[in-house]
Amino acid sequence: VYVTGSKTWKNGHVLYGHEGGSGNSIFVSEGDIYVAGKQGHDAVVWKNGVAQELPGRDGGGDTSANSVYVSQGDVYVAGWNGFFSDRGTEFLIAVLWKNGVEIQLTDMENEAEANSVFVSDADVYVAGRVDNYAVVWKNGVIQKLTAGNYQAIAKSVYVSGGDVYVAGFENGVAKLWKNGILQ
Repeated sequence: VYVTGSKTWKNGHVLYGHEGGSGNSIFVSEGDIYVAGKQGHDAVVWKNGVAQELPGRDGGGDTSANSVYVSQGDVYVAGWNGFFSDRGTEFLIAVLWKNGVEIQLTDMENEAEANSVFVSDADVYVAGRVDNYAVVWKNGVIQKLTAGNYQAIAKSVYVSGGDVYVAGFENGVAKLWKNGILQ
């Protein structure tokens, strides 16, 4: 059993700390331990305890790595980059990093974040939000899961047998979507 937070544990024993950072997600592949998280203001992915800062602080705001998934040697990390608006408030855009290269899922027209990544065959799924909408991206193409009437967010995505499951909430109520349909 692997757990991450301020440290990474395996079966209750500390493997390593995160040097003032915190892990949000963990993935084990071929004996390597990947942890996505935040260190100071920066999005970071740790591989076996060694930090790699992810690019994206061009806008001067914080960045965060919220989820990590490894498939066929490629490391996918979902998160967000913060930019400061003209009014001085931080504005988030959703991003996906593949092997440390940033792919922006949204632009600065809408407040957004990416919270979970899952890879199935050659398809990359990312769950998150854009403004008040819970959304899922498949290979960068967005699908809105809610009408945007209330604050909503997709927190996790999982694919099984061709079915896409997304968990999140809308207006404070837990929700589950299967293939884009509310269950």
